[in-house]
Amino acid sequence: MEGTPFGRYRLVELIGRGGMGEVWKAFDTATRRVVAVKVLPAQMATDPVFEQRFRHEAFAAAGLSNPHVVPIHNFGEIDGRLYVDMRLIEGQDLEHVLSKGPMEPARAVKIIEQIASALNAAHKIGLVHRDVKPSNILVAEDDFSYLIDFGIARATGETKLTATGNVVGTWPYMAPERFTTGQSDTRSDIYALTCVLYECLTSSRPFPGESVEQQIAGHLTAPPPRVSKKIPGVPAELDAVIAAGMAKDPEDRFETTTEMARAAREALTKGAQTRPVKPGSVPTAAGAAPAAETRAFVDEDTVKNWNPKQTRPAEKFDPGSEPTQARPAEQTSPQWAPTQAGTPDHVEKAWAPTQAQPADQGLQPPWAPTQAGTPDHVEKAWAPTHLGAPAVHAENAAAPTQAQPVQRREGSPPEKGADDDALWPWYRRTAVIVPVAIVMIVAAVATILIVLSGDEEPAPNGTPPGAGLNGTFAAQFGAPTQPNGQPFQGASGGSETWVIKSACDDGRPCVASAAKTNGSLSSATSLVLDEVDDRWESVSAKQATCQGAGSTEIWESLSLQSQPDGSLKGEFIVRSTNPNCASNRPVTFTRTGDATEGVSIVDPATLPPRVASPAQALYGRYQEVDTYKDGNRSAEVNFDIQTYCLRTGDRCLSYWFNPTDVKILVFEKNQWVLANRSSDSTCKDGGPAHREITLQYPLPTPAQDPITLLTGTGHYTLTGSCPFNSDFDSQVQRTGN
Repeated sequence: MEGTPFGRYRLVELIGRGGMGEVWKAFDTATRRVVAVKVLPAQMATDPVFEQRFRHEAFAAAGLSNPHVVPIHNFGEIDGRLYVDMRLIEGQDLEHVLSKGPMEPARAVKIIEQIASALNAAHKIGLVHRDVKPSNILVAEDDFSYLIDFGIARATGETKLTATGNVVGTWPYMAPERFTTGQSDTRSDIYALTCVLYECLTSSRPFPGESVEQQIAGHLTAPPPRVSKKIPGVPAELDAVIAAGMAKDPEDRFETTTEMARAAREALTKGAQTRPVKPGSVPTAAGAAPAAETRAFVDEDTVKNWNPKQTRPAEKFDPGSEPTQARPAEQTSPQWAPTQAGTPDHVEKAWAPTQAQPADQGLQPPWAPTQAGTPDHVEKAWAPTHLGAPAVHAENAAAPTQAQPVQRREGSPPEKGADDDALWPWYRRTAVIVPVAIVMIVAAVATILIVLSGDEEPAPNGTPPGAGLNGTFAAQFGAPTQPNGQPFQGASGGSETWVIKSACDDGRPCVASAAKTNGSLSSATSLVLDEVDDRWESVSAKQATCQGAGSTEIWESLSLQSQPDGSLKGEFIVRSTNPNCASNRPVTFTRTGDATEGVSIVDPATLPPRVASPAQALYGRYQEVDTYKDGNRSAEVNFDIQTYCLRTGDRCLSYWFNPTDVKILVFEKNQWVLANRSSDSTCKDGGPAHREITLQYPLPTPAQDPITLLTGTGHYTLTGSCPFNSDFDSQVQRTGN
């Protein structure tokens, strides 16, 4: 490949030029691949302090493996010029994309989620970017986004390594503390990313002054701008997110970039569910009441009420480079071009909802599965039919018709009122913080009283000391909630009666047999409970009906912990290979007397010991990244994962969920296989479509606890008037609890 020689590289085409040097499309003669090479100005290499900082930061950035950080292949010095060798990404920078106008809120939030993921990965290793801005965000095919220019980042707490007086950052996105105390830490990146979110939604900067002085004054004194006031139709709930992310005091901002992105996603979802409409302007499902009008306002007082605890130490500002950064050359091609005839322009990546969500009026609980079937009068819960799809979804493949989300009335602006706190997540509202504190105090006092009264006799009918788990128990179940904690509409609790017998002999862990004598809330008629870490645990699976969808495998998990009054309290969880059948219930078992005579129950002493499954280690929060071989596209989605294993250890159900999607994978024969694999839908043009997905992950070796990485393969097929067909590789990496 022809080009200007530069060490082992051939510089083929100038991509961009800025205050920190030039970015070239280059050919690496050593690895025989096309790369992007950033060449810094010559004077930078003559500054030994800067050179040391550059090498430290490039080394730290090269250690990042997040899919939204452009990988660094190499760095160093050639012919007196510092350089960084990076993967070449074909795309446009976000600044160019925004020059065409504001983004739809869903698209803006999706891009911000990806950049938040990149920043969070950097922050976890102590790396601060310090120059988050649209020109440093690269938007590739299908809006897959990258954060670039980590070369000016600085490790948190690192000794000052620059002797220059230049400011690292760009005025329109710099946090107030950058101008006052010189502080520059992860919270400054949160501020900058929120500024970018505002710009995505409005196509204008938060404080667009004509001079640097005006911009600085805006950051220091002006309240965070209200995006809903500037752009009609943008959910007012996003105002609160921007207000918190751009709080003047770093202590008042979100604690992490991903927390900010989640809040934006929640605001977007809530805005779609609660925005009022003129009566009759939006069709609703039969029997669905129109939502009440919701008004919202954000001002300085509201922002002050939101005060997350921030424990990170402040970091001194370290000036070190020019504000303008090199960025990729503008592209004239569309952002996503099909690579084959018929390939749809619809591949989504980050929690893209594939269903029309109903208005926020609550859902019906899943009917208790029984062998006889589901009564006709029970309404279907979980109306949206979630497909356990890979991390990409067909944007034009919509769900079967559901109740449509009500839309906010355009026109009159929101008014300030008593509902200001409604803009915040429930755990951030001032009306909730005080009661929560009171509850904690009451709980602490109650705990002290229990400890002080420990010598008293147990309550009548309580489990006497040394009795084990033996006798007749009344099981009282609370009202069910969805897996995300939201209540079901009109749901109530119920009761059952169980006879339990336990054995704790021969030094083995305690085990108990249980037989149900009354009640039908749970599908199981008998259980085996094992004592695991001071709790009694049981997981069962059986074929039953749920939601009128025919026979499916119902998994029920019961977890109980002994209480000082002799009762046992815990949670009863229902999951299924049908994602519409899922609920959580609180439950209390209270001993009412000795075991009922004549009840057939397995002798627990004859039961084999419990086998711990290695699949049980798949739990927590994970990031799935799928790479499609058709068009070489990548996609990302985040899931919370819970795993429930039978006591035999050979089979487990792993429940993957996020606000818009559910996946069910069954573990058997040392691998996870996707259970909810198909669904019927419609294409964007109204034509019919059918989706089929296969996906499997082998058990990692050696065993891990928790499992940190799953690697698997799958195939995605969409038939109908919007066909798509591709194999894909999938990596699932643990990101936290």
